[in-house]
Amino acid sequence: WEALTVGRDSEWRRINAVPNKYNQIKIKEVLPPARSSRRQVYADGTIYWSNKEYYCDSWGGNTNPDDPDVIVAFDVGSEKYRVIPIPNFILDEPRDESFRLPIDMLVLGGHVALLYRMEPYAIKLWMLDDRADKKLENCRGSISNWSSETITLPFYCDSRVGGFAMAGSTDKILFECRGYQDSGDFVCLFSYDRKKKTCKKIEMDGFSSFTLHSWRSLVTPFAESLFPVQPFSKTKVGDLPFPLPEVM
Repeated sequence: WEALTVGRDSEWRRINAVPNKYNQIKIKEVLPPARSSRRQVYADGTIYWSNKEYYCDSWGGNTNPDDPDVIVAFDVGSEKYRVIPIPNFILDEPRDESFRLPIDMLVLGGHVALLYRMEPYAIKLWMLDDRADKKLENCRGSISNWSSETITLPFYCDSRVGGFAMAGSTDKILFECRGYQDSGDFVCLFSYDRKKKTCKKIEMDGFSSFTLHSWRSLVTPFAESLFPVQPFSKTKVGDLPFPLPEVM
């Protein structure tokens, strides 16, 4: 797991900052990341999540229906919030109404990306360049920092498909797919190579069965880090969760 800390002290505090005048649009309600029906992601110092409950909103979600579709961003370093509008040329693309919202959010090559289901066997990946010099123009509604990629899949795609970028790679994506078979529910993984545009099923053995409506996942991004959560100067030897080796 990777632990992120905000501030230099260990006390809980409320951050009263709200999206400021530099944001092009305002929203009435922000869905907390912990309540979102899909994942939240961290990329290059920023936590991103959607103000909508993804496909659940199509069936009567808990968010404000009058609010536009946006990405909410919290920049950990500056402790500021941003509201990033999703451009109309993305929202207005032809697709089934039940898939109007993205089916997942992921990080690819350090960029946040939205995954839209276009057809039963095709999805589109919309990636946002949100580097430091792009942040201001993105929250002002810039459309020039978005890029897209269409992916053809060898399996039927619906709301039970999730995408995961493989850690340390900009060219590989893992897809988790849930479905039915004669013996019951099943979950399978596919690896997609963006350079070769090939998708290969990953064979797995020994996994217990998953129900289709379970929120458990077979995979999750992992970034190894040995950076301490608390400074060593404030840590006493007796407080360490492991014994120190003896020095001979």
